Amino acid sequence: MSRVAPEHLRRWIADCHLPLLRGRLADRKHGGFFERLKPDGWPDDVGTKRTVVETRQLYSHAMGMESDLAPNDGPARHALQFIITRSRDQENGGFYFSVQDDGTPADSDKPAYTQAFALFALAYAHRVLHVDWALDVADDLIGLMDEKMAHPAGGYHSLVTRDWQVKPDFLRQNPHMHLLEAYMALHEADPRPHYRAHAEMVMGLFKTKFFQEDTHTLVEYFDQDWKPDAEQGHRIEPGHHFEWVWLLHRYAKLFDDKSVLPYAEKLFDFGIQHGVDKTFGGAYDEVNQQGEILLSTKRAWVQTEYTKAWVARIEDGVGDEDANRAGLAKSLETMFTYYLMPDGRWREHLAKDLLTITNDRMPGSTSYHVLLALAEALRVLK
Repeated sequence: MSRVAPEHLRRWIADCHLPLLRGRLADRKHGGFFERLKPDGWPDDVGTKRTVVETRQLYSHAMGMESDLAPNDGPARHALQFIITRSRDQENGGFYFSVQDDGTPADSDKPAYTQAFALFALAYAHRVLHVDWALDVADDLIGLMDEKMAHPAGGYHSLVTRDWQVKPDFLRQNPHMHLLEAYMALHEADPRPHYRAHAEMVMGLFKTKFFQEDTHTLVEYFDQDWKPDAEQGHRIEPGHHFEWVWLLHRYAKLFDDKSVLPYAEKLFDFGIQHGVDKTFGGAYDEVNQQGEILLSTKRAWVQTEYTKAWVARIEDGVGDEDANRAGLAKSLETMFTYYLMPDGRWREHLAKDLLTITNDRMPGSTSYHVLLALAEALRVLK
């Protein structure tokens, strides 16, 4: 059976990867999911749990349920229980960056990135687990962010303390990208008007701040005036280019707004031209605005976003279909040749040659990227 055949993808998810997550990544003693696995596939208990890992595990198991690839909703509810009772600040609201097993904050800061994935998980708790109160918790968090984290020039500060005091940091593209993803997921769960309004707010930032028309690139780091940071603003992540391609296509369909699609084409073209290795295959971690390689390493999540960009083009009939399908097949082949192991384990950090492992731990946050990409691919594979 071809490794890019739909049945192979389904079997790897249902028979290999999800059983590994619920069997070994799940912490049955303290709740939630371990931070990562060791190379042999057993837990690497570092003593703390990032909220991003817990929320992404909720999504991963909910996706399995929604796709009829998981036997029950127990693992997703296991994640939800930890998120609500341990990761959430019961006094001040919002979600900590990380906690210890008993819920004591390990890092009590509240990054916008962490809040974005809390919202995303709550959308799936409502949509798949049918938890009625999940959207009320999401609405409370959105209200807190609007009140405590809003930046006067638009969007949100990147980082606040436990009691919502702003901490010095860059303004960042990345948390806003995932907030857009979360707002769209919430809108799909229940089209309350403020979900669309918040999605449109982020899209406004994308058009006016993140996207650079002169270079067709996506800036990651900004100063407090939403200008590209003088020292870090040149760093471009091809994976985020491809991720935005997928998000822009989703946004266009969800809100019937095709005005965003030309941006997707420009981001895709830059990513293909400068972000993909023509010799060894795979997409690089970082380049600059001139397309020069800054980091030739190739993390797993970057390859998953490359896959999703091909799916978006196929689904919406953009460009040549045969070329798009060939691109999807090649990206999936890369994933299953170098990153996704037959027994459900994965490799996260590879060098330019796709053979040298630069970090052998398997972070629990990666499953979200992998499973979302494979779920998207299954929709268009023949």
